[in-house]
Amino acid sequence: MTKITSFVIPSQLFLLLGALLCIFTSCGSTSTPQELYAQYYETPKFTETTKGIRHMEALKSVYDDSDFETAARLLEKVKINPPLRVYLGICHLELEQTNSAISIFNSLLTDPNTKHKATWYLALSHLQNSDNANCKTELSKLIAYAGDSPFKQKAKELLEKV
Repeated sequence: MTKITSFVIPSQLFLLLGALLCIFTSCGSTSTPQELYAQYYETPKFTETTKGIRHMEALKSVYDDSDFETAARLLEKVKINPPLRVYLGICHLELEQTNSAISIFNSLLTDPNTKHKATWYLALSHLQNSDNANCKTELSKLIAYAGDSPFKQKAKELLEKV
């Protein structure tokens, strides 16, 4: 065996192994909107402690137990509390009622206390509907908002993948 042959065979084997690794790890493939949704969506913990709202403990309990249908019914009664309305949108996402979630999150975009969170979940709602264009629009808005938000970094990452 010559020096050239002893170099060419290992390099060809290396290229072949690299190509196989690329194929098996989905190199260069893009994720579907549903895969991205599953990767980025996480049910937020119920952390509202609003005083004066009837049935708050019951609401927290059913939400924490993933009884989103009952939680949505209780949250429907709270019309003027934007932070709680975010959880109503979450319940609709959990129940795969995406269009209802989109409507709720859209209504919360003007409230400074909820706009970052509402925009994030609105983008995810569009993603769940396979509406990449509106998802990108909402992610771009979220990234451009002034101030810090725990959702900005996630939005940047997701925007690159959508």
